[in-house]
Amino acid sequence: MPKIRKKSAAYARNDRKFAFTLAEVLITLTILGVIAVLVVPNIIQSYKRFMVETRLRQAYAIIENVMEIAKTENRGITAMYNNAENSGSFNSYFGNYYIKPYINYSDICENVSGYPTCNNKFGNGTSGIKKLDGSSANHSQYNYLLKYRIKLKNGMWIAVFRNSDYGPAIKFIVDINGDKGPQRFGYDTFYFSAFLPNSCSNATTCNKGDRLYAGNLPYESRENNSVLTVCEGHGHNCAAVIKRNGWKIPRNYPVKF
Repeated sequence: MPKIRKKSAAYARNDRKFAFTLAEVLITLTILGVIAVLVVPNIIQSYKRFMVETRLRQAYAIIENVMEIAKTENRGITAMYNNAENSGSFNSYFGNYYIKPYINYSDICENVSGYPTCNNKFGNGTSGIKKLDGSSANHSQYNYLLKYRIKLKNGMWIAVFRNSDYGPAIKFIVDINGDKGPQRFGYDTFYFSAFLPNSCSNATTCNKGDRLYAGNLPYESRENNSVLTVCEGHGHNCAAVIKRNGWKIPRNYPVKF
C-alpha cells in the first residue's frame, strides 16, 4: 500500500481559510455609513440643481422659439401686442393666437368660470405662489386664475400675461415642476419677459431690444452682484442670475436645493 503522507504543520497553517471577524465587519459598515451620510446629500443636491438648470434652460428655449416663430408669422411683436390689446382680453387673445399654435401642449386654462377644472393648476389664486424665501406673495400680479395658462407635454406650466411696469411687455411665468410644489419664485417658478422694441422706460435698467429676457425685468446686462441682489427676497429675477452664469446655479445663490 502506498504511504499516506501527513501534511506538515507549516503546510496546514498556510492552507487555512481566512475570514473577517464580526468586529471587522461592523467597523467596515460603520465607515461606509459615515461616507454615505457625507456624500449622498451632496449627490442629491447636485442632482436637484442640475434638474433646475436643465429645465429652466429648456423653458427659455421653448418660449424663445415660440416667440420667434410667432413674430415672423404675425408681423412682429408690436403688432401682436396691439392686436391683443385691442381684443379686450389681452391674455387669452395673446395665448390663443400667438402661443398655442406654436407650442406642444396638453392642457389650457384661461379663467375660473370657463375652465373650472383649472382652479388648482399652477397656483390657486393669490395663495398659490410664494417668494423665494417661502413667505406669501399675496399680490394680484400672482393670481394665476386671471392669466392664460398652458401646460406643456413635458409637464411644465406657463402663465402668459401683459405687464407695463417698465414699458409694454409680455410676461411669462414658468413652473418647471408642473403640478408639483413648492411653487416658489427662484426655486421652481421663474419669470421671462419680452419687451416691445425700444419700449423700456428705464434705459439704465434694461437693454432695449426685441428679445426674450430671463427674469421679470431685463437685468441680464448688469454686473453679477447686482443681478444677484435683485434675485434675493421675492425671487422674480433669479432666472437672470442663472442665465448670466451660463445656465448654472452659482454657489452664492440665495437658496439651497
